[in-house]
Amino acid sequence: MRIKDEFEIRECFETEPGCPTLTIVQQVKETMIPWNRFSVGEFARDKVLLHFSGKLVVSIRGSNLEEVWRAAQMNDLRLIRVSQESDNGRCRILALVIEEPKEEEEEVCDEDEIPF
Repeated sequence: MRIKDEFEIRECFETEPGCPTLTIVQQVKETMIPWNRFSVGEFARDKVLLHFSGKLVVSIRGSNLEEVWRAAQMNDLRLIRVSQESDNGRCRILALVIEEPKEEEEEVCDEDEIPF
């Protein structure tokens, strides 16, 4: 049995039933996204992509991400962080990226609008 330092964070994700937001913990900041903006999720063996409102994509890369995927399916995923070692079973999150469309892409979409 390992004695756990009470200040040591080793969980790569936290869950809470019916959580209203997802918090992404990065090195210099935390970003909170409401689950009601969630639109599409994708799962591959080493990657989970969560799309929010068609413009924001959270890319989660790691290994053994099945538990993260199941928690996301139920909107129970409350917090996620990079963690090489984890108390969440075999799950490892190696990279977290929040992708937003570039300004150029947004401008192209605006040009297609028909003025009234």
